[in-house]
Amino acid sequence: MIDIDNPTSLSGGGALDREIVRLERLLADLRHLRDRGEPDEVSLHVAPVLDGWSIAFASVPCLVGCVTGHPILAGAGRYIATSDLCVVSARGKWGRTRSRYYQLGSKSELTPRIVLS
Repeated sequence: MIDIDNPTSLSGGGALDREIVRLERLLADLRHLRDRGEPDEVSLHVAPVLDGWSIAFASVPCLVGCVTGHPILAGAGRYIATSDLCVVSARGKWGRTRSRYYQLGSKSELTPRIVLS
């Protein structure tokens, strides 16, 4: 959530600008999916891999699993809950969250769950 009462959130390079850029990237990816049906190979090649994944629900659907190759969360096999899940392939090969694509590795045998913050 962006605090609009915080001047640093609204200034150049602040949280609001970062959110706009992130949403513009999501919009471009959604348009690409609409037009071509699959992410481009480069986007998937640089996407982190999420193993043992499943769809979970916080206040919105998200993915949970062990991530490798995440650009911010260093290390391998770190258990995470992603940002809001926007699109997931019917074949379970990839997912697009509010932040980025994820390559989906092995699927968890568990059913969707509630993520408590």
